[in-house]
Amino acid sequence: MKLIVVPKVAICKRLDELGFERAIPLINNPKSGERSIGIWPDSKKPALPNCHGTTCYVTRTEDTIVSDPFNLEGGDYLFAGPGPGYIHHPAMKKFLSRSCTQLDITDQDYEGDFRGAIVGVWDEDLLQHTAIALGKISGVPWFFHQENVGEKFDLVTLTEILRDYPYDLKFYMPPTAMA
Repeated sequence: MKLIVVPKVAICKRLDELGFERAIPLINNPKSGERSIGIWPDSKKPALPNCHGTTCYVTRTEDTIVSDPFNLEGGDYLFAGPGPGYIHHPAMKKFLSRSCTQLDITDQDYEGDFRGAIVGVWDEDLLQHTAIALGKISGVPWFFHQENVGEKFDLVTLTEILRDYPYDLKFYMPPTAMA
């Protein structure tokens, strides 16, 4: 396996160019995704951020979720202050379909430079994961994501995304990129 090294400075510069500077402290403190963001009102259990909440936080679209345009239930999302939150899969699916513009990309085009796009990983009709496309840096497509609920924030390549999530990818431009 070929090790790909890109300086963190180049990644942080790209995040800043895209207006996603909220991701920089997360990259610098990747284990902060393991901290509780609050308590679920119904179960009284600790809530942890997930990939969807992190994606919306970094792309500055969490207000679209919180403003409740989809008649969401309280358990569909939780943002408890500055930082990534939690968004349940069906709520994120509604957000992507109603608030974002899906790009017409086939699997042969995954190597494109889709900087700023939200990448949805789909298993048929089930949204499995989301990440943020940073575009090509040193010729390699890079993504920022949170690995799983309550897990670390990370930078990964397209090869790693496809290895870890062997499903269909769909690319969406968030409303903040279209403004």
